[in-house]
Amino acid sequence: MSFPLEFLLVSYLCGSLPSSYIVGKVFFKEDLRTLGSGNLGTTNVLRMFGKKAAFVVLIVDIMKGFLPTWYISERIEFPDAGHWIVLCGLVAIIGHIYSCWVRFSGGKGVATSCGVFLALTPLAAFCAIVVWFVVFSIKRTASIASLSCSILFPVAVYYDPNNQHPILVWFSLGLSVLILWTHRSNIVRMVAGKEKPAL
Repeated sequence: MSFPLEFLLVSYLCGSLPSSYIVGKVFFKEDLRTLGSGNLGTTNVLRMFGKKAAFVVLIVDIMKGFLPTWYISERIEFPDAGHWIVLCGLVAIIGHIYSCWVRFSGGKGVATSCGVFLALTPLAAFCAIVVWFVVFSIKRTASIASLSCSILFPVAVYYDPNNQHPILVWFSLGLSVLILWTHRSNIVRMVAGKEKPAL
């Protein structure tokens, strides 16, 4: 079946909304790219601007992945165009990591990936969220929680009884590799024992 390519553009534009940059500029008159780690993700917002700002950014970043994926999956039956729906989710995540509005910088893709899978496999996504919070409550380090979550997430997708689409397992594996890649500097700091807690 034909697929409206504008869905890909909409997915990218949704994902590319630089929520952390906007929050920093509007409410704190600061460019988050020049503060802390320089990353436009929730963890840097938490360190620089506090819990309320981080919560707002987290919700927006999740919705950036959820809304386009959910909307497209509602418009098109998954068996007919599952690969296109998955591609739209991936494009939203790439938009978050490489936003055209802030010189192709962005966050590390965890929250937006969560939003995409909340639309596609809610049970697996919920399990991943639980893992993230459990690890974070113990280690107090967002990168460790995110990496643990990304490694275990394909397993959750594979065993999700509601998942009838093998492409989602492969998609989750690909995203796991992508999240590891976006956290490569964190991994280097972990090995060196220099990774800082979020709070």
